[in-house]
Amino acid sequence: PADTTGPQGGEELLQGERPRRRPALTNHPFEGYGTMVEVNGYDVDPETAQTVMTILFATGGFSLIFMALRALCLVGQTACCLCEICMCAKRCCCATASGGDGGEHPYPVGAGRYASMILMFLSIMYAMIWQFYWAEDLGDADSTAEAWSKGDCVEGNDKYPLCLSYSASYRVSFCEVIFFGTMAILAGFKPAIHDLGWDVKLSFYAILLIGITWAPSNIFDDHGYAWFARVGAFIFIVLQQIILLDGGYRLNETLKALGGQQGYEEGWNKWLALLLGLSVGFYLAAFVGIVLLFVYYTGEEGNRCPESTSFVSITMVLILVFTALQLVSDPENGHNLLVSSIVAAYAVYLTYISVSSNPGTLGHHTPHNTTHHTITPPPHQSSTAIRLTRSPHHPDR
Repeated sequence: PADTTGPQGGEELLQGERPRRRPALTNHPFEGYGTMVEVNGYDVDPETAQTVMTILFATGGFSLIFMALRALCLVGQTACCLCEICMCAKRCCCATASGGDGGEHPYPVGAGRYASMILMFLSIMYAMIWQFYWAEDLGDADSTAEAWSKGDCVEGNDKYPLCLSYSASYRVSFCEVIFFGTMAILAGFKPAIHDLGWDVKLSFYAILLIGITWAPSNIFDDHGYAWFARVGAFIFIVLQQIILLDGGYRLNETLKALGGQQGYEEGWNKWLALLLGLSVGFYLAAFVGIVLLFVYYTGEEGNRCPESTSFVSITMVLILVFTALQLVSDPENGHNLLVSSIVAAYAVYLTYISVSSNPGTLGHHTPHNTTHHTITPPPHQSSTAIRLTRSPHHPDR
C-alpha cells in the first residue's frame, strides 16, 4: 500500500495539502510503470536510467570497435615494418655496385667509410662514459654484479675499481671487433655490403652493446680478450703512421695547389697561410705536450722516474732530428713541415699514453689516480685495424 503520510512519517498534513504518494521500490531497476529506481541513494526515474544505460552500452560498444580497429592498424603497421626490414636486407645483400646510373637506388658512394668513422667516434664516447661514470654502478647493481665480479674483480682486490673501468672499455671494444670483423668477412664475399644497409648494421650493433652488459668480466681480462686487443692496437699504430703520412702529404699538396692557383708571385695567400698555420699549430701542440710531460710525468727533482724521463726525452730528440732532416732534404723528394708536425704531435700523444699508463710513474700523480684518469683508446684500435682492412674497396669511387 502507498504511504500517504508526509515527508516525515506520521506528521499531520497542512490544510489544503494533498497527500504525496511515495512510490514503492522494486528489485528490478525497470520493473513496473511509475516506480522510481534508487541509484546510490537517489531516486531516479526509470526512463532516465534506461537512457543512461543505453548511452553507456553504446559507448562501450564503440570503444570495443575502436580498439579492434587500432589492433588491426597495429598489425598492419607491424607487417609494413617487417616488409621494410626485408627490403632493406635485400638491398644490403643483393644490390649491385652499378654506381646508380639509371637505377632506382643509387649506390651510396663512401657511405661505409663515413658511417664507420661516425660509429667509431660514438663508440669511443660511449666507452669513456661507461668507463668513468657507469662501471662502478653496474658492478654494484643486482642484475649485473655477478657478471662484473667475475675474474676476482671485487672490492678488496688491488685493481678494484680499475678492473671495472677497464672491463667497461673492453666490452665496447669487443663489440666493435665482432661488428667490424663480421662486416669485413661479408665484404670479402660482396664488397657492396661495406657501403649498404647501415640501418640494419646500427641496429645489430646496438643489440650487441646492450647484450654485452651481462657478459662475465673474465672474458675481457688478461686471460681473454685483453691480449688480442693489445696486439691489434700495436698493428693499428703501425697502420696509423702510414695513414697519417699519407694524409699529411695529400693535405700539403692540396693546399699548395690551391695556393698556386692564385699565383706564388703575388706572395702569401690564404691557402699558403693556412698551410703554415697548421704546421706551426701542430708543432706548438707537440712542444707544449713535451713540457707538460716533463712537468707532470717525470717526477720531482731528486726523485725522477727513469722510464718516463727516457720516453719523453727520446720523443723530443727524435722530433728535432726528423724536423731537421725535413728542412735540409731536397724539395724534389717531397719534404714538407706539415707532415713532420703531424707526426710530432702524434708521437707526443703516444708518449703520453705510455707514461700515464706506466705503473712506475710518480710525478704529481699517484699510480692509482694516474691510471684511473687516463684516456685509454688502444683497445678500440684493434677493431679499427679490422675496419681499415676493408676500407680500400672500390678505390675507383
